[in-house]
Amino acid sequence: GFAAAALDIGVLEEGIRHAEMGELAEAVKIFQGAAAAAEENSKIKAAGIAKAYWNLGLTYEYSDRYDEAVAALKKAYLIGGDKACVSEQEAVSRRQAEQMELKRQLGAK
Repeated sequence: GFAAAALDIGVLEEGIRHAEMGELAEAVKIFQGAAAAAEENSKIKAAGIAKAYWNLGLTYEYSDRYDEAVAALKKAYLIGGDKACVSEQEAVSRRQAEQMELKRQLGAK
């Protein structure tokens, strides 16, 4: 699931609330801003920046924006090194392939 970090728990919690309510576009905006701000702040530890990208990646995934999800999860992994990011990238790729197959099958009818 989503994760809050020391960078600005209030901001991440706000993004998480929006995501949980299905307001994914708003959650994406919040997580994009949090990730960018965290990267520019030398006081934020790598784990905090990675959590912002993790949340962004999950939100992209739930928005069916798979390529962006993989990119955000890769960035989270490169910054934080959490192997869960690799597993989630694989899950995103599977979900994308399943959705493409479903569309192909529905288009064939």
